[in-house]
Amino acid sequence: MADHWKFVDAWFAENDSENYRPELPEKREDTSAALADWEREYGEAFEDSLRAHFGGGFAHPSRSFMEYTLLELPLARDRWRGLNELVEEGAFKKAKPRALDKKDDQIRFVWWSRGFIPVAEDGGGNLICADMDPGPGGTLGQIIKWEKTEGPLGPLSADLGEYLVDYRNDLEDGTLAFDESGFLERRKQRAKGTTTEEALFAAVEAGDAATVSRLLAADKKLLDVRNQYDEPLIIPAMQKKHTDVVRAYLDAGVDANTCGPGGRILGYAISAAAAGSVALLLERGAIPLVEKYGAPESIIADMLNGATFSDHAPEADYLSMLESLLRAGADPNVPWYGETPLMKAAQFGSMTLVKRLLEAGAKVDAVDEKGKDAAAHARSRRRKEVAAFLGGLAGR
Repeated sequence: MADHWKFVDAWFAENDSENYRPELPEKREDTSAALADWEREYGEAFEDSLRAHFGGGFAHPSRSFMEYTLLELPLARDRWRGLNELVEEGAFKKAKPRALDKKDDQIRFVWWSRGFIPVAEDGGGNLICADMDPGPGGTLGQIIKWEKTEGPLGPLSADLGEYLVDYRNDLEDGTLAFDESGFLERRKQRAKGTTTEEALFAAVEAGDAATVSRLLAADKKLLDVRNQYDEPLIIPAMQKKHTDVVRAYLDAGVDANTCGPGGRILGYAISAAAAGSVALLLERGAIPLVEKYGAPESIIADMLNGATFSDHAPEADYLSMLESLLRAGADPNVPWYGETPLMKAAQFGSMTLVKRLLEAGAKVDAVDEKGKDAAAHARSRRRKEVAAFLGGLAGR
């Protein structure tokens, strides 16, 4: 286990130098006595790889483990005791596992078991546990997840040792990697393509529109190449905000209403706040509408739903996309799940977007299913300036 942890620590030190501060101890602490005490309280010895983990002092503060953080023995035991006490108090009496199938006998069909030994925890209090009390079809020490809203799920691996090996391998082969926002994500690995296909993948990734154009012109079959997520390569080009590559694909014959697994490519461009690609797609005939459950919904409100202004997507990008959608004929009054674009802009707190929508004909007095107008939505998000502005208009 020591060699695997050495690799993991080295990987984080190299790939996450700004955030990862492992502060590795000069030598591992001997926690065998504390482990023996915990085993006595539990009533039997832990599985071998779990004993090696806790007894050898492999866990230490801030050490990343999948998308979780390892728990040192005292904290792991504290979490275990706390959940056991909740069981004794009857807190989980009516709780039933939501992610387990009763027919699957690998994990016992209980919300929490004394046999779930916490190993790691995420920021929401969800745990990775070694299961010392598996179901009849399970394995002693199997690794499972336990989530506060779902209960147990898994198993993920036969034991902690195997899980650690999988973790190392996933870091080594790129299955686990940091996304552009700095979050560790699990990526589906792409099968290696032909020499020409690999050249196309590389050109799309680099934003090399000239090479993309040349390759597509030489072989139209390359338009059908998809990535590991079954997406046409115009989608990752938009997500990288490589507008010239998007143009190269459209020039080569890709339809602006082409679909990926999640719907029309215009939706992907909007989700990525790729303002240049949104404008280009609409110019080439993309339909400025989304559909939810077969009914037309506002693509403008959809764009604003849950969005935040940041360096990744500043307010100017949203204004640019709004202008493109309005030019293409998008209706500023069509709701998205009952809320109009103006309500979404009000929640956002963007006076610029609010005023532009009003100029485009957005109705200030429109209400949602609860009778709330845009001003009320602004007030609910403490957008005082926008609420006062809209409230003044509604009162006229």
